[in-house]
Amino acid sequence: MSNILKCDFYRFSKSKLFYGLATFTALIAFALTMLIRQDIRLGISVFGNLTMFRGIDDIIRIGVLYHNGLGIFVAILLSVFIGQEYQWKTWQHKWITNKSRARIYLSKALFSSAGSAVIFLIYQMVALVSSSQIRDMFTGVYSATVISGLFLYAALGAVICLLSMLIKNNIASIIVCILYVLLSETFASVMSNIGGISATAGRFA
Repeated sequence: MSNILKCDFYRFSKSKLFYGLATFTALIAFALTMLIRQDIRLGISVFGNLTMFRGIDDIIRIGVLYHNGLGIFVAILLSVFIGQEYQWKTWQHKWITNKSRARIYLSKALFSSAGSAVIFLIYQMVALVSSSQIRDMFTGVYSATVISGLFLYAALGAVICLLSMLIKNNIASIIVCILYVLLSETFASVMSNIGGISATAGRFA
């Protein structure tokens, strides 16, 4: 499996889409931080959910909420990367060389989790460095937030990988993965409300 991972990471390192999204992510973090440092307050609404930026803490916190921004970048990056495998039919080449399908799928899941976590770390590191408050911000609470975010984005990457492999189509997987990112919070809320109706409905949800 190590050879498959090396192949995936090598192709990832050559991806223009990755560098483009990574740069865009860094620019967003830098721009938001500069606006806050200039005492400019702003709000962003995603599907009616208004998020206000009043301080550096808000910028750090919004990075963890993947459904409000960064998750879309992760969905595009991973769904395109995995979809290209089917488009270029490189999956068949790996199967022909007698590589285990389970190892191929596990490699993709590990790679997707790592790639998703990298996007999150880029945002957090740029926001932290640009804030000029590294000593004040780098506390136990911040460390816990980053660690929690890493696990959250790793899980998101694994789900995006699963959806992309199930759909096996470049364009369709992008659409489905973006919808998942945008609507996952709403879906979870609906399931929670259903669970509150009755004990039976709660177990089903």
